Amino acid sequence: MPVQARQLPASIPLMLIIGTRDPSFGSAEANIYQPAAKNPYSKYLAIDGGEHRNTEHSASQRIIDWIKGLP
Repeated sequence: MPVQARQLPASIPLMLIIGTRDPSFGSAEANIYQPAAKNPYSKYLAIDGGEHRNTEHSASQRIIDWIKGLP
């Protein structure tokens, strides 16, 4: 993901959601989100607790709100 993140075109907004208990939590923002978040509608969201398998469920309403807010 860190290699591909740099290749994401600026025309594509990215939402990266990660749980604070995810093994990648300490590095995901710097190594994946920041290189990829070239679009002003990109969003980084850390979910308290959340592990890798249940993060999207915990953030489902925030995902819907983000999608609805896209132009």
